[in-house]
Formats: sequence, C-alpha cells, structure tokens
Amino acid sequence: AEEARVEAVRAMVDGQSKMNFKTVIYYMRCYRDSAEMQLKGCQCLAYMLGQSDYTSPRYNCQREGGIEAVVDAMTQHSHNEALQVKGCVVMYMFTQEKDVWGIKHDITYGSHGRYYHNFLKLKAVMDAARRNFPNNKDIESYIYSSYNKIGYALPDTSEDSPKTSCSSWQKGQNVQACWSDGKWY
Repeated sequence: AEEARVEAVRAMVDGQSKMNFKTVIYYMRCYRDSAEMQLKGCQCLAYMLGQSDYTSPRYNCQREGGIEAVVDAMTQHSHNEALQVKGCVVMYMFTQEKDVWGIKHDITYGSHGRYYHNFLKLKAVMDAARRNFPNNKDIESYIYSSYNKIGYALPDTSEDSPKTSCSSWQKGQNVQACWSDGKWY
C-alpha cells in the first residue's frame, strides 16, 4: 500500500510538471480517504493553475473535474487546516482568470453541467473552512478574493454593520445570496 501511495505521489508530481490535470485528479479520486494525497493533489492543481494567464489551464482543470475533486477533498477532510488552505488557494487561482463570465460559467456548471450545483457545494465547503478555522487569515483572504472576483460579496461582520446583506450572483438570473443572522441564504 505504501509503495502504491509513493508511486501515486510521483505520478501526481509528473502530471504537474506536464500540466496534466487528468492525472492529478485521477489520483485524487483514487485516494479520497488520504488527506495527505488530497493535499498533494491540491498543491499540484494550484501550481498548474498559476502557470499561465490564459484560459486553457482553467478550462482543462474544469473539464477534468478539478473543481469537484477539490470540493470533495475539502468536504472529506474538513478538519485538516492545511488541506482547507490549499483548497482555497486552488479556488483563488481558478478565479484569477480575466474572463469573469467564463469563471462563473465554469464554477456553476462544472464538468457535468449541473447548474448552480457546483457553486453551492463550493460555497458550502469554503464557508465551512472559514468557520472551522476562523483565525486562519489565509483562508479568509483566499475566500474573500475568490468571492469578490466572481461578484459574490462577503458580508461585513463587524459589530456596527447591518445584519443583512444581499447580492445578485449572476447577471440575468433571479438568484440572490443573502447574509442574515450569521448565515448565507
């Protein structure tokens, strides 16, 4: 088992060096129960997404199920702080594309075309990371930057701020996200 895990890590690193999202995501799926392997997968994905200003890395990651793989990793290992940080880094890297509407499309539709399913799952795991690790400024920063880039406002939770805040998420859709009483609706 240990030899197979070591070989999987080598394959992930090789996949990273060749910008092969499919290989990295494949091994993330094979080792779902291993926080160490999920962390390595998220590290590889973040690295690959950061290698270009062009849309192809983001598109390839989305097409191969990268968003779903990261959401699954963050869900399965919700109390692993290092993994939560790296998962938020992947989403941050994913949202740094200049084509904002393309980002929204990829996040909402994912690789399987489930409308809003991916965004709601992604938002849930990122919010869980923020709740589980409230003092982790990296998580807060990556989530804030990611949400801001796709036009999803985080609430001001300071004592003197209004307790309700709503924002439209996608142009032309009757969808709103509302923060009220410490929860998103």
